[in-house]
Amino acid sequence: MKVLIYTILFLTPCFLFSQVNTEKVIIDANTDIFSPSTSDEGLKVEKTHTGNSDIPAILGVNTVSDYYGIGVQGVGGYIGVDGSVVGTGAGNYYAVSGTAYGNNSGTNFGVYATAGFGSSNYSLYALSQGGSNNFAGFFQGQVRINQAPSDDVYFDIRNNNGVSVLIVKDDDIVEVNRFKTNWYTEMDSIKTNHYTQLANVSTTGNTDLTNVTTSGTTDLEIENGKRINKATSMRYFIATSGVYPSAGSVAEGTLIGEIKLLPYNFTPGGWLPCEGQVLNIIDYQALFSLIGINYGGDGQTTFALPDMRNAVPHHN
Repeated sequence: MKVLIYTILFLTPCFLFSQVNTEKVIIDANTDIFSPSTSDEGLKVEKTHTGNSDIPAILGVNTVSDYYGIGVQGVGGYIGVDGSVVGTGAGNYYAVSGTAYGNNSGTNFGVYATAGFGSSNYSLYALSQGGSNNFAGFFQGQVRINQAPSDDVYFDIRNNNGVSVLIVKDDDIVEVNRFKTNWYTEMDSIKTNHYTQLANVSTTGNTDLTNVTTSGTTDLEIENGKRINKATSMRYFIATSGVYPSAGSVAEGTLIGEIKLLPYNFTPGGWLPCEGQVLNIIDYQALFSLIGINYGGDGQTTFALPDMRNAVPHHN
């Protein structure tokens, strides 16, 4: 049988009605708890239970119908809300768990963090250490990181010196300061300012590395130790005049359609840079008869040269 104790507590400037029994305390009023102590907790709630159910020591519920309301809010001079957990079993332990579900037309955030107006601001600060596997962040699902809508940088990872090591821009350009991979790598557009090693770029079809630029050396290992070193100061040129090649014959001199990698910053006579330009057939009839419209053109009045800017030759 429960023992009920009814008390009248005098609070300035109103009265508070409190019902106390052996199981719970019900306070029907606007309640403030103030502790003058500078060394103890202002309010401590301690609970012990057994079993595998998640029973909170403190449950904050704010039921509203207009999509506004805060269950628990912490304001502190150093830490607003501090969550810590000590686990000894083999399960999963969460210092802070945030869950947002709702069949609504809005957006649900499991954890929403903001920081500002300081010399350095971190919306989320994560540190993981001391175990066999330590992850400061673990995501299951798509990850989206972007700054202000007017900023063309969506993603920026920097080292301890503040130097960007990985940048993703809104035009799908990925800039990598230093990059190395030992696995299958597929890239549509990559830019690097230092040595880039792609060890084991493999494909069952074509290997297409579009817009690979570097101020250093790009080392591409295609297969079985074969490497292509791209020198950015050179261009491919195709011969538009010379000896017309034929099968089985040995010709001396430059062959029409021959392609060479030359270090010139000008176009020598009898050659054109391989940059995908469209030419008139009537001006280069011999060259057209050899390469046709393999690289573009209508085949009636025009044909195109291969575009070998930032490209690796592919064997047919």
